[in-house]
Amino acid sequence: MLAELIARDLDLDTDKNPLPPDESVLVEALSVHIEEMLRLRPEFLMSSLYRLDIPESLLRVVLHPGAIDPPAVGVAKLIIERQRIRLATKLAHTPPPERRPWWLDEGDD
Repeated sequence: MLAELIARDLDLDTDKNPLPPDESVLVEALSVHIEEMLRLRPEFLMSSLYRLDIPESLLRVVLHPGAIDPPAVGVAKLIIERQRIRLATKLAHTPPPERRPWWLDEGDD
């Protein structure tokens, strides 16, 4: 679920390099896409990060030359964490589906 959300929000072509549903390897797989976007579509990446509401202050930290992780890995971790929070919020605040009135179910046979 998390991988699909990330792929959709970043408009990733996952036919070549699919994002695994296993979160333990998601950082590595996503960083491949981020590295490509940093090289070929940096404006699109920055726009996407803005839309995902990733704080600029955190982005500066992971893109700093002295950062612990390579830039693509740092950005991938930020995206995954933000999307994890987004999913948790969505699940916590989604109202239960409305039930159909009983009279609409009578004629379905």
